[in-house]
Amino acid sequence: MRVYMMNINPDPMLTGKVKHFFKDGLNHLGKPTHDFVPDINIGGLGVAPWHNQIKFNEKTKELMLTPNQDPNVNKTYLNGELVLGNQPLKHGDWVLFGNNQLYIICVPPNEIDKSLLDYEDAMW
Repeated sequence: MRVYMMNINPDPMLTGKVKHFFKDGLNHLGKPTHDFVPDINIGGLGVAPWHNQIKFNEKTKELMLTPNQDPNVNKTYLNGELVLGNQPLKHGDWVLFGNNQLYIICVPPNEIDKSLLDYEDAMW
């Protein structure tokens, strides 16, 4: 099974409908532009092209999140805390890109606790 991040939506019927699988190595995240297509397309308010990157080591299943731009302007939050530098990611972590693009990190074979999939809880 591959490691991925899954969306959490304000509408529970839409939660889990978007899954982005990580490739081994660097995964660039952000909005596509006419001259840049990120590995993982994250749209929405407050998300910039080259918003950040996640380095994935397939052998160890380790993930490292790195902001690519000014983190005070192009914001990413990890479990409610603003990411200002490199941050390891683990199973069950909430990652908020920009103003409202919320995802949860999934590292199989671990199961996701259904209580972690509530958008309102995660945003507080």
